[in-house]
Amino acid sequence: MGEYEGLEEKLKDPLWTPDFGIPVFNPKLGAVVTGSRFFLIAYNVNLKTADLKYSKEISEILRESGYTKRDENGNLIKS
Repeated sequence: MGEYEGLEEKLKDPLWTPDFGIPVFNPKLGAVVTGSRFFLIAYNVNLKTADLKYSKEISEILRESGYTKRDENGNLIKS
């Protein structure tokens, strides 16, 4: 069940408790749902080489640095 039609059922789940107000569905009022995520910075870099191995190595390092690292139990690893 998803979207607006599934909201009444989802509000019964404690994980869907709203940040403000009571988790009661009122079909006459509708719903407003907002979300956010961490910002993303994107840019292009020109390398003075025709060898792709350098760009691939740099991109792997940059991408990996943007991910959080977790152990086998899902706990955040500080590095």
